[in-house]
Amino acid sequence: MHEKIMRNLILLFLVLLNFPAFSQSLSYIYPKPNTDKHSIQTPIVLRFDRAIDPSKISLSIKILGEKSGDHSFDVRISDDNRTVSIRTSRPFALDEDVIVSINGEKFSFRTSKISPQEQKELFAKYFLPSYPEISKIFANAPKETDDIPLDSIPSDFPKIIINSVRNPAPGYIYLANFGSGVDRSYLMILNNDGTPVKYRKVPLPGFDFKMQPNGLLTNARIITSHIPQGWGWAEAYMEVMDGNLKVIDTLQCKGGYIADFHDFKMLPNGHYLLISYDPQPVDMSQIVPNGNPNAIVLGSIVQELDADKNVVFQWRSWDYIPITDTYAPLDGIALDPVHINAVELDYDGNLLISSRHLSEITKISRETGNIIWRLGGKRNQFTFINEHPENAPTYFSYQHDIRRLPNGNITLYDNGVQHNPQYSRAVEYKLDEQNLKAQLVWEYRNNPDVFGETMGSTQRLPNGNTVIGWGGVSTGHIRIVTEVNPQGEVEFELSFPKGVSFQTTSYCAYRYPYPTNLPEAVVSFENISSLVQNQNDSLYFRNDTTDTGIIINFTELND
Repeated sequence: MHEKIMRNLILLFLVLLNFPAFSQSLSYIYPKPNTDKHSIQTPIVLRFDRAIDPSKISLSIKILGEKSGDHSFDVRISDDNRTVSIRTSRPFALDEDVIVSINGEKFSFRTSKISPQEQKELFAKYFLPSYPEISKIFANAPKETDDIPLDSIPSDFPKIIINSVRNPAPGYIYLANFGSGVDRSYLMILNNDGTPVKYRKVPLPGFDFKMQPNGLLTNARIITSHIPQGWGWAEAYMEVMDGNLKVIDTLQCKGGYIADFHDFKMLPNGHYLLISYDPQPVDMSQIVPNGNPNAIVLGSIVQELDADKNVVFQWRSWDYIPITDTYAPLDGIALDPVHINAVELDYDGNLLISSRHLSEITKISRETGNIIWRLGGKRNQFTFINEHPENAPTYFSYQHDIRRLPNGNITLYDNGVQHNPQYSRAVEYKLDEQNLKAQLVWEYRNNPDVFGETMGSTQRLPNGNTVIGWGGVSTGHIRIVTEVNPQGEVEFELSFPKGVSFQTTSYCAYRYPYPTNLPEAVVSFENISSLVQNQNDSLYFRNDTTDTGIIINFTELND
């Protein structure tokens, strides 16, 4: 840590020696130059195309707001030794141009017209009067209760109905009930007979309850909620829990943003991926016929924090996605055109994001922020093979839970809002990213159909089975969790009682082991590529200074 602080100080005062122009040495700049609507607390992030050696490279930085004047700042070098995160000591002014000068080279961006507090007030003004039950529920949320011994399960614990058990995969079901009675929400780990192995009562509905790759458990802890025109988003923070569901850490977005509940990832290199929503005033009369000149439009944010919780990457829909790419209505006063609900670290280090209201999966470069390709939606670049022609052109729609499989394929939960008739399914595509082809290689559509209009998840298990969390199923054939084998045969099925308001659904559902079995070591592609340079190189794993005996030897290296 002392060495990192010294490097930060060196960066503040020295002049760039190796590279004549920062545009040739920086692969990523945030905020994206010449963009607007940035938070007055926005971080500034610079990523070099190679590791920084403080003895050979340094920066002269000046930050000037047209209204707020010169800004002092703090500099951090992230653990990749390439990324510089800059935080100003005070906020910028609203609606001002900010010029950042790096060794004489300049770029600029413009701040938002409203502050983070004003964003909350605008949403409360337009939405809460229309949804008075939301104000009542979140104002009177009960206190959290400690875990109760399993021989005295509380009387308000949700009733679990096991519809089918045949030959499910090893492990336990992880889910959280969701409904109108927030005083009866539980995070729960269940046996195949529906009895709880572990549970925790939470004061507001549990969202995105799951196990991370390192074996820790996480849950999105709701702070407040806004439900514009029936679309859900909520301000939250992320709880990190041990196997006993005890909170050991919390995560929150930085730079003036509040985390959203939809997805949260802990990465193998110790970094974190979070999602946020960004309400901004937009004159929609200049964009669409009958647009409201006073509209409040939600942008979507993806933010990466390093192990020290500094922002090292940020991506905004404002900078890359036209509002008119949406399938959502654009003639109201409160609009949510993108609605990111999942983010996945791809096998090549880039990111896959799911945007519900675009009916699109987007691959973005984690190195530059640029879009690599767009799958589905109005700007689809792929040819679909073996799909159902009656669903064209939106073969999947309003989807959730994009995931990359070890075999290179992707899975997602197709909510099917744009199908006619509407139905939901789990799908797997084989992608040819060079020739932009997407081949449907597996799907599960229940018989009779299940339609989860909102929420939902798809998880491929090590034995080839697939766990489907059906999300917001409110009519027709109601199921909460279905596990099927590769042939589409049901191995396990679970539901909640019909007509019980406090347990209508679960945001997602997964099968994991319990106890959580923390891995002995986690190695990412980035770790390997930075440490292994030659054939027959080896990685040795130590616990502090003690050898663990774990060695990985690389006998062959491919690009």
